[in-house]
Amino acid sequence: MSTAGGTRFALEDLLQEAQRELALRMRAYPGFVARETLPEAQAARQLALQEAIVALLAGLVATDAAQMDLFGKEA
Repeated sequence: MSTAGGTRFALEDLLQEAQRELALRMRAYPGFVARETLPEAQAARQLALQEAIVALLAGLVATDAAQMDLFGKEA
């Protein structure tokens, strides 16, 4: 579990939110790039970063790291 502002979040919840954000960006960024409100290189970098976040969280969930919070303490 992770905490933010006193609220605890399970890794599975963090993964789900990261996946939702990635899907949103994948839908929105092509339009931003086409309208030239977001440079293509920046869009690509931000998508790659979000994909890496999803992969990291998925790996943590898959390896039972859900038993540990992000600070290395057992839940």
